[in-house]
Amino acid sequence: MPQHPAALADALLERHVQYELSRLSGKRFLSDARKEVDDLYAHLPDVTLNDVVSADSIMGVIQRKVIDLDIEGGIPELAGELARQLYGSENHRGTTLQDVISDQQVDAFIDETLLLRAHRERVVNGVLSHPVYAELVSNILYNGIINYIYEGNLISKNVPGVSPMMKFGARMFSKAAPGLDSAVEKNLKAYIARNTQFIVKQSEAFLNHSLTDDQLRESANDLWDKVRDRTLGDLQDGMDDIELSEFIVLGYEFWLAFRKTPYFAGACRTVVDAFFKRYGDRPLAELIADVGVSAEMVMAEIEVFAPPIIKQMKRSGHLEALLRRRLEPFYRSDAVKRLLAGEPDGQKG
Repeated sequence: MPQHPAALADALLERHVQYELSRLSGKRFLSDARKEVDDLYAHLPDVTLNDVVSADSIMGVIQRKVIDLDIEGGIPELAGELARQLYGSENHRGTTLQDVISDQQVDAFIDETLLLRAHRERVVNGVLSHPVYAELVSNILYNGIINYIYEGNLISKNVPGVSPMMKFGARMFSKAAPGLDSAVEKNLKAYIARNTQFIVKQSEAFLNHSLTDDQLRESANDLWDKVRDRTLGDLQDGMDDIELSEFIVLGYEFWLAFRKTPYFAGACRTVVDAFFKRYGDRPLAELIADVGVSAEMVMAEIEVFAPPIIKQMKRSGHLEALLRRRLEPFYRSDAVKRLLAGEPDGQKG
């Protein structure tokens, strides 16, 4: 006796679900995945980036997920905890700088930095032009002159008793003419102040002329030789968990503010537009090749992550439930019932 169309549809649904479950397991799944990945890569030469996404769409994602997204407090808290675990680990504390960066890489960084001569001269100018440096020079000159007058000149050094007599005479002179010391000090400082800028300029000219690339390279290499065998733990000494957490909070607060700045939005727009200018009208195959993502790489990750996820979904029943949600509407449709009943399919299900 022929089955009722509804019962036949139920039987087909069950067979279909079990068939899909059998395909989503072990070697069968990986074989099917390989075919799908190969088929996808075969179509990439016929599709451009602009065919699938636009620059405005990417900017919309950045706006929603980077600029406007409210970051929950658990994220910086987790970052802080992970950083504390890392900084406290033996792997971190026992690793030396030369384990992280090689001598050849340091030499390459030094060579590239030395090419930035104009930047170096601007840094020197900025440091020496700072009022703090001018004040430092003034104080050094003043104290040097005073010390020389009382202790450092040839007469004070070589004639016994002269230095104490000069100090004694200065004290007596100060008593006889109160305020003279302060006047001399004031005039001396004023004289030094008038000449400080000249000294600063001379210092800048001397540094720019004398600091050759070879000297700077030698100094940088000497510094590297002194620190290359030091561990990250040594460099970390003096920073406890609380200070580390404070830096993480500062970095988090900086990011929250920085992402809202016009500069960040403009930078994102510039990068996205430049990316689409280069790849927008080119086949996706060229983009994928340039970033180095091959079909083999995709399959390697699928082989690692997909099987355990699918296994867990099958064990929990989620995979079967998902398949039923996808297939039941079709097998419950009027179109399928009419088809199984042998009726003409004149309407859409």
